Amino acid sequence: MRADAAADEVAERERIRTERAAAQAAYEAQVAACSSRFVVTSCVDTARAQRHAALTALDRRQGVLDDAERKQRAAGRLQAIDSKAHGDEARAREEAARARSASRREGDAPKPVVSSASAAAPRSAKGAGDPAQRANAELGARRAFEVKQLQAEAHRLEVERRNQERARKANPGSPLPVPAAPAVATELPGPAASAAR
Repeated sequence: MRADAAADEVAERERIRTERAAAQAAYEAQVAACSSRFVVTSCVDTARAQRHAALTALDRRQGVLDDAERKQRAAGRLQAIDSKAHGDEARAREEAARARSASRREGDAPKPVVSSASAAAPRSAKGAGDPAQRANAELGARRAFEVKQLQAEAHRLEVERRNQERARKANPGSPLPVPAAPAVATELPGPAASAAR
């Protein structure tokens, strides 16, 4: 079914290409015919408008095909990303399902499945009651926070050092000259001049 859709798409693209070539050939023939007339400009403008209308319709059809192809490629990429991301999880689920079905056939009680997400999650429910574990967790968190603060401070100092080095290396150039005070005109034009006399 997908091969049929691909073949239809290729055929439609080929039809668009031939129609585009035919529209261009018709335009060129009309322009050649216009040159024998007295009013060439309006004839060429009409031919140009007809070509524009034909090409616009073809562009719309081409855009529909391009959009469909783009959506299909995007869906394929999303599916590939999704399958890659969830491939390990899916394999683990399949193995767990096989193990459950095998244990049911043997008559054993089904074992709970532990997903990778729940295995990686901290076991705060079990450790909440144990004060030693809680103290160790708090100590680890405090140390991690201190390490992050030290890293942030080191980064800040490095950025400051780089900025100072750039400022030192930059050649600011000579300063702009200070403009001279404008000379006051001795004769003022207009009504002020007559009032001063």
